Amino acid sequence: NICGAMMFEGDDALKKVGVLSGGEKSRVLLGKLLVKPANMLLLDEPTNHLDMQSTESLMDALEAFPGAVVIVAHSEMILHSMAERLVVFDGGEVTVFEGTYQDFLDRVGWKDEEVDVSASAKGADDQKKCPTKKDLRRIRAEIITQRSQTLGPMEQRISDIESSIMRLESEMGKDNELLVGASIKGDGVLIKNLSISVRKAQETIESLFDELALLSWEFEIKSKEFEERLSEVNQA
Repeated sequence: NICGAMMFEGDDALKKVGVLSGGEKSRVLLGKLLVKPANMLLLDEPTNHLDMQSTESLMDALEAFPGAVVIVAHSEMILHSMAERLVVFDGGEVTVFEGTYQDFLDRVGWKDEEVDVSASAKGADDQKKCPTKKDLRRIRAEIITQRSQTLGPMEQRISDIESSIMRLESEMGKDNELLVGASIKGDGVLIKNLSISVRKAQETIESLFDELALLSWEFEIKSKEFEERLSEVNQA
């Protein structure tokens, strides 16, 4: 179950640690932490080297962890999703804030963002204020949350489809082997049943491939849209 939560499904759970990538090794370490009996976890930038799907799996696992979790993080996705109490290092001072990260941004905010308003002139009497860093942080956090809510289910469905295709292909391979044996024996009833099973599996696989192609295309489009929105915010 822990391997599955850390995205090592099926035979991937049997891989040697030595052949894994850096990100995969990080997921192994996180999995080891979660499986050991403990009432508190201390995590320093746990999402480093993790992609979005791995980060979401980690957050799900931490949400299910029964003890306390202390996290050092610059990831606003982690902060917005999990933080319930903050130790804030800002302006050479350390303060404790009781509340979520969004509460902190709304009620206090970062000191270097308090005065960061510039004007762009379109005419003598036409000036508009540029968004402050605080505004940009809020917008960026909203986009990241929307991206997670939109792409997360799509990623999960893609993974489910791929797993279903692999399972059906494996079952169809076994049925084909049995079909050869039934043909040699001349077992007409078994040949008929196996032929029907193989045909249905093939039809389902083709349907899943069609869905996978469409979903992958939609995922690619949505990913680019969110990246463009984040890029616009980062450049503002």
